[in-house]
Amino acid sequence: MKIKPSKLTSDLQDLSIKGILKQYNHKPFSLRKLVKSTTLDLDPKERIVTEEYKQFMDKCRTIVQQKEYEDMTQEFKQEELDSMNQSHRFIASITNVLFSGIACFFAVFFMADAVQMNIGYRVLISLFFGFVVVFAEAWFFTKDFLL
Repeated sequence: MKIKPSKLTSDLQDLSIKGILKQYNHKPFSLRKLVKSTTLDLDPKERIVTEEYKQFMDKCRTIVQQKEYEDMTQEFKQEELDSMNQSHRFIASITNVLFSGIACFFAVFFMADAVQMNIGYRVLISLFFGFVVVFAEAWFFTKDFLL
């Protein structure tokens, strides 16, 4: 599939080429003539460092240093906030697991009165169900923290 240039672009190209040819009296161009007319300056010029340039460079340095400092402190602040949020979540989870275990212990302890009057059996049954709740919640919270 060939892309055809539009009429306007081809007219402009023709006009510019015709204008250049008129300027040089229809003489053909030669790369050799073009290269011959150019000169190469291989001696580097001595750099002149002005006071204005020094002030500008000092200003640029301070801007770059401020930007680096802001980036560094922003990363630290973000990491600090993330670690604080995670530690708060962890403490809240531990508190939740302990309160759930204690609540289950007391609920089963008072409900076991209907089944068994002996205080030793009531404590054992309550401890068993309390530990089951604590282990189950610890399992699920651990899965949340590891993912």
